[in-house]
Amino acid sequence: MDTPLRLREKLHRETLAHDLIPQSAELSHAVRRLIECGRTLWRDELVPTLGWRLPGLFSALAPSPVQATLRRVGAFGYRAGEITRLCLGHPSHPRVNLASAWFSLAVSAIDTALDQKDGLSGEEVSRHLNPEAFLAAFPEDPEKPHRALDRHDLAPRLVPCVASLDVFFAHVRALYKEAEDRAYAGAVRDEMLDCLAAAVEAEVATVHLSFDMDPDDPRVLGTLRAANTLPQWLICYLVLLSVPALAPIVRTQVLEATASLAEIVWLIDDLVDCVEDLAAGTWSSVWVEVARTQPECLALLRTGDTGAALAMLLYGPVIEDLTGRIESAHRRFLSLTALDAAALLDVRAFCLFVIWSWSAPKGGSVV
Repeated sequence: MDTPLRLREKLHRETLAHDLIPQSAELSHAVRRLIECGRTLWRDELVPTLGWRLPGLFSALAPSPVQATLRRVGAFGYRAGEITRLCLGHPSHPRVNLASAWFSLAVSAIDTALDQKDGLSGEEVSRHLNPEAFLAAFPEDPEKPHRALDRHDLAPRLVPCVASLDVFFAHVRALYKEAEDRAYAGAVRDEMLDCLAAAVEAEVATVHLSFDMDPDDPRVLGTLRAANTLPQWLICYLVLLSVPALAPIVRTQVLEATASLAEIVWLIDDLVDCVEDLAAGTWSSVWVEVARTQPECLALLRTGDTGAALAMLLYGPVIEDLTGRIESAHRRFLSLTALDAAALLDVRAFCLFVIWSWSAPKGGSVV
């Protein structure tokens, strides 16, 4: 058995040991709901909205893995928005769910474009996606005309991202216009736009986090945390925009729930992608932790000795330690008594499904 497969097997064993595997009823419910979300998005949103811009993608000859990825990523965002709102005791809101889905698709598109070896430069992304552009797309005055994101000289690989964000902003503007408490909605809008700008900036900065940087440099982990957790925070702000002002304890606890969900998604994603991140020569939470706990691995990372570095990860404590952090984040949901109890069970089951579907040795898309 090769080392990457043994790493995946070890990760799966650790999720079992930390009780991070969904029960059959939880799994069935999570799979069924995500399939429903994915199909609805594909039929009612993705094909009508993007089909005319990217006709080849939606033809019968389009590669099915691409279509499956769109459904899966969109369904994840849709469900994340839905369960966050349910935690506040409010029913599912189609516009919130759709905005969450489109934002998740935009984030995935930026990440994919930047990760490719011949992909976009950070400057190209920032030219079209920047705080000024976001302010113009989501004006403070809901009656003021908005300006769509700039498409002049738009790189082809940015088209899916810009198109997704345009639809996202359309949903967000509609939610903002419906808000009764203008001061509260305006404050949420400001936080949301700051969060969006910071998320894009961090995503662009991740391509520069090479192993030549000191893993103890606070910019490394700070950038990784921002790039991997701020998207979930933005979905939380989107939900807050759709509800009246909350009691302080409820607002505090929904932010705590968001922090836990974001931490879980970040760490399990990095654990699953550790081999790819090593091959790319860029820091992730996994390799930062390896370098900190096993300092002798830093030289291996910088010289490109991937086999030895993977062996140190396999036989070292990092996979167990990070899985323990995921378990702690998952347990924190139990203390959030101001939120809807039934919805929190849904959140916990959703997290377990994400952990299982991403980390299982033979896991695959079900959406």
